[in-house]
Amino acid sequence: LFNTYLDFRQHKLFKQKKVPSALSSFVSQEEFTKSQEYNYAKSSFGFIEGTFSFVLDLITLWYGILPLIWDWSLDLIQMAGFTEENEIIRSLVYCFISLYARTLIGMPFSLYSTFVVEQKFGFNKQTIGGYFLDHLKVLGISCILGGPIISGLIVLIEWGGELFWLYV
Repeated sequence: LFNTYLDFRQHKLFKQKKVPSALSSFVSQEEFTKSQEYNYAKSSFGFIEGTFSFVLDLITLWYGILPLIWDWSLDLIQMAGFTEENEIIRSLVYCFISLYARTLIGMPFSLYSTFVVEQKFGFNKQTIGGYFLDHLKVLGISCILGGPIISGLIVLIEWGGELFWLYV
């Protein structure tokens, strides 16, 4: 909430048209105007994206989506021949489903930010193919690095038993 307040205060400053005297020797009026317009557009879109994310989080909590994904992960590992006792595999499947779902849901905002807002101001040099390739790379790296980290945390939690929170 405090960050939103600070963002809102900053957002109002992006409407300022004249270069502040402290910056006038470093930035031209044209550069300052372009920077203000870009930051205003990014900030405006950020409020829309933030509101959507907040509503999505509320829906996720209200309708119990996370426990539902946990149940789906059990169904998936059982179809693959694992049992409920394979908590590490179940947790990895859960994290993958959650990450993938959140990525897909957020993709329209990411696409708009990259190919509309950034492109409008001449900052986008990425192609649509490069965009999706980058997302696949991030997903792959998240699985490669996240898998061992999450597995290690699950082992630590299992080792700690009911008092695991003392070790974390």
